[in-house]
Amino acid sequence: MRIWRKGYRKLLFWLFIGWTISSFFIILPALNEYNPKRRGENLVSAVTFSLLGGAGIAAVWTARETFDQKQVAQKQLGYSLRPYLRIQLNDPSRPIFDIANDGNGVALDVRFEKTKFRDDQTGRIVSFKIKNRPLISAHGFTTVSPREILGGLPVGAPRQQYDYIKSKIHLHFKIIATYKNLKKDVFKVIFVSDETYNDSFRIESQKIIKRG
Repeated sequence: MRIWRKGYRKLLFWLFIGWTISSFFIILPALNEYNPKRRGENLVSAVTFSLLGGAGIAAVWTARETFDQKQVAQKQLGYSLRPYLRIQLNDPSRPIFDIANDGNGVALDVRFEKTKFRDDQTGRIVSFKIKNRPLISAHGFTTVSPREILGGLPVGAPRQQYDYIKSKIHLHFKIIATYKNLKKDVFKVIFVSDETYNDSFRIESQKIIKRG
């Protein structure tokens, strides 16, 4: 918008200069008219033409400013109504993860990619995938139970799964998901495990990747 605004103001400047010069050359002949009656008529016509030109430039400016303000308002509204996801590792008495939507908009078709990392003790590549969600309501959350952890964790019992994932938080593995808002815009979020955060995960990025 800044680039357009800069070019737009430059265009208006040159329009103003052109209008001023044109007005001068239109009004000057009217002032040089010897016949008083014709001089008055020509002067009125010249001034009217000049005023109409100025009004046109002012109208263009006003229309563009209104458009800019509307664009800013729509962008702010989009931010205020967008979903915003967060994931946290729970305590052992609850399901393994909570996926919370802290935004003001519903998150639709939440799809998780397969997570992979190398076990720092065995050297094996471990992979798992969180089961997809049809939606997460605004200011709501969904829990991820052990049976919704799909793939190849090296342990099977629920408490063992929790203990295993918690013991690997320091490896900074990534959980990646995509989701949509009600406008069908597609967002991508990347969570990174991090033992320095109280949720055990931080948000590396969360942004729109495709307009609906």
